[in-house]
Amino acid sequence: MAKKNLTLEEKLEDAIVKDVPYEVPENWVWSNLKSIADLVTGNTPSKNNEEFYGGKIPFIKPTDLNQGRILNSSTETLSNIGATKARILPKGSTAVCCIGATIGKVAYLNVEGATNQQINSIIPKKIYNLYVYYYTLSSYFHDTLIENSSSTTLPIINKSRMGELLIPLPPLKEQQRIVNRIENLFEKLDKAKELIEEAREGFEKRKAAITSKAFRGILNYRKGEKVNPINEGFYKLPYNWKWTKLEDICEKITDGTHNSPKSYEYGDYKYVTAKNIKEWGIDLSSITYVTKKEHIPIYKRCDVKYGDILYIKDGATTGIATINELTEEFSLLSSVALIRVGKCIDNKYLYYILNSFEIKKRILESVKGVAITRLTLKKINDIIIPLPPLEEQKEIVKILDKLLEEESKIKELTQLEDQINLIKKSILAKAFRGQLGTNCEEDESALELLKKILSRS
Repeated sequence: MAKKNLTLEEKLEDAIVKDVPYEVPENWVWSNLKSIADLVTGNTPSKNNEEFYGGKIPFIKPTDLNQGRILNSSTETLSNIGATKARILPKGSTAVCCIGATIGKVAYLNVEGATNQQINSIIPKKIYNLYVYYYTLSSYFHDTLIENSSSTTLPIINKSRMGELLIPLPPLKEQQRIVNRIENLFEKLDKAKELIEEAREGFEKRKAAITSKAFRGILNYRKGEKVNPINEGFYKLPYNWKWTKLEDICEKITDGTHNSPKSYEYGDYKYVTAKNIKEWGIDLSSITYVTKKEHIPIYKRCDVKYGDILYIKDGATTGIATINELTEEFSLLSSVALIRVGKCIDNKYLYYILNSFEIKKRILESVKGVAITRLTLKKINDIIIPLPPLEEQKEIVKILDKLLEEESKIKELTQLEDQINLIKKSILAKAFRGQLGTNCEEDESALELLKKILSRS
């Protein structure tokens, strides 16, 4: 009740930030979210009442926020009755996940809807709605959101603390110019990403067709060659091939440490986890390190050697294999398995076959329905592959090496895609510092806009 009696000057005193995080143009002001927007925490109508659900009103949850700039629908909906039990948000609101691993994920509501309690939504007051949305995509906003969340194992930020977060406020016309510039630049970058995805998809389709033929003995087929009458696997093989389990042809199959050590930006030994494993090799761009004391027992269990296969066995990227080309010792986490081949199998042949579409699909189907994708060492030992004689394996590898030369191009495309994401971050950082070249000194000061907002609150 006391806030209703505040004078405009007192409201301005509370809304204007004096200790600013960085400099902005003179006709901008720093404020906080609670002063320029209404913040709403969602809620969930009772699941015990079926009448509340199944209508046409979007009921938005964190997974729906993947739609980003244009959120038009949701996996779950509310009926008109259910909507009376929820907090309906107008079109143009920005929904921000405020809890858990996806804290900071945002989407712009292109429709009227409601959210569950894991989402705080921002409803701007006389502010250009899309300006607020793009600001929530900036690294500065995301970082300050995380910094102000509770420091528990499950990060969470409530509506009150989120309302204290800062926002640079330009004049209204400048907000529109900033959004127009961002969308123009992002459109060009998104088109580039689409071309990259098309190139990648085309390559993956060709690769699947080539490897399918390779591991049926068709690529290097010789006229008159007989088919093996013993069909103990998944399809018929040439007469001198056989289906075999990995445990029967490998010297060693194990995984890294199950006790995650503390890792550092610098240290004695590299610490390789699933995030570092790519088909093209070990990605060292985000590598961390462990101490010698931590490394010794890890390496005693899992002594990775040059030429060993490293195979992701846990998580979203399960099934990716690469060949270790590092000559020095390093520590490995349990999310990655070490596969050391025996004398009867070529390591690159195994690398190709583990990454082939058909084999990978079959392996992943064996863990379908499990909450967290995880291949046990037993399942890895039991993986069945087609095995030709060693000389024929080497011949297949040579053919695949030649046919799949584009693999290096795919690595370059992935790096280019990463660069596009960095460019987007740079654009947003400049946008909210007034550095996109759109600011006009003749625009009415944002202070006047802030006064109009506060005079009506």
